[in-house]
Amino acid sequence: MFKQKLTLCFVSLVLAACSDGGEAPTTAPEDVQAIFFEMKLPGGLEDAKQSGFTECTSSYYSYECKRPGKVALYGIEPLMVRVDLKAVESPAKISEYAGKDVRLVPQEALGYESIEAKFNDAVFDVDCENKVNSGTMSWPRPVQCIQNTGTTEQFVEALLKAGWVQTSKRRISEYVHKDEMVTINVYRDRDTVTIYKVERAVRDGLLRSYLERREEEMQKQEAASAVIEKMKSK
Repeated sequence: MFKQKLTLCFVSLVLAACSDGGEAPTTAPEDVQAIFFEMKLPGGLEDAKQSGFTECTSSYYSYECKRPGKVALYGIEPLMVRVDLKAVESPAKISEYAGKDVRLVPQEALGYESIEAKFNDAVFDVDCENKVNSGTMSWPRPVQCIQNTGTTEQFVEALLKAGWVQTSKRRISEYVHKDEMVTINVYRDRDTVTIYKVERAVRDGLLRSYLERREEEMQKQEAASAVIEKMKSK
């Protein structure tokens, strides 16, 4: 019983703080934008400019706008960070210009919903891998065996050290943080990371599910250890 209460308290700490049963505080209005390393999202033309996405090229589908110079995300420098400006009336509603040549769209109707960061492909030291894995292949491959810098694997390691948690382990791994209003999607077979704004309720639900799964896994490990030790005892 005590352990269950402690676990529930720990879950609450990740989302807010343990309560003594008093009334919940009034929820602040949901922010329209999130800010990640001084970059706003979602946003419009002026938001993109203020966030540093000033080097743009145009195509039929979008304006691809990059941030010039070096950008460090948790100490890891991607090759490129960009937004794609497309036809939107607001961050959530596609406008009457959707599907048309973006170059015919008025500036006030341009916007973006996500930020993309492109990283280096990792180059692994095979001898290091064999030593770490005792000659067998493993997934994910050991980050300490990467020979170059600015890779997706190193960025993910930096995220985990900064307190982000992985809430999905499919082909797209999703990461959230209790103090951030964005979700970071990492694609297993790509070198591109996509950052989206996340609603507070969705973020908290993802964190809650993560903690519940972790607690269940700990319980299973404890139960298995108890059985194994019991079988060893005389």
